[in-house]
Amino acid sequence: MPLSNDTILSNILQNELKGDEKIVWEGRPTPMGFFKKGVKIFWIFAVVIVLLAIPAIHHASSLDDFITHHTFLLALLVGFIVCIWSLWQRAKKYFYILTDKRALVICTYRKVKVCSFYKDKIINYNKIYNADGSGDIIFEGEGGRVAAINRSFICIPNVKRVADLIDEMKKVPA
Repeated sequence: MPLSNDTILSNILQNELKGDEKIVWEGRPTPMGFFKKGVKIFWIFAVVIVLLAIPAIHHASSLDDFITHHTFLLALLVGFIVCIWSLWQRAKKYFYILTDKRALVICTYRKVKVCSFYKDKIINYNKIYNADGSGDIIFEGEGGRVAAINRSFICIPNVKRVADLIDEMKKVPA
């Protein structure tokens, strides 16, 4: 099923797309890829907290101290799981649209944000390939490289195909 059949996305596209603009490709980040990119921060957080908690648990002098420290670790684990779940849900709120005139990054997480990259403003773009063919497209405009998550197609399944479509779009005169 095309993403443009999603009710929220179709309403955004109805307001955003110009009358003669045609969708060439639509996609979204793979949740696992999005998760892997964001989880590094959480692993660093978890390792630091656990390293700080181990000496406290080791020096627990009574059963009450031991239970308190384990409750603390359990609370950290639950917090870590909630953060991971949040990342997973955030990945579902990003949509990537390529039309015959521009590339759009649409985020519906908390509030709707639409970033457009018209073909004449896309000076260059970087492609990052993974072994499985997935990867990222990071747009560069007049101001240079913009690596923000809402200004890139990240964790898309077939980077080469999308890059080829962008090249075709840029070749067609405006």
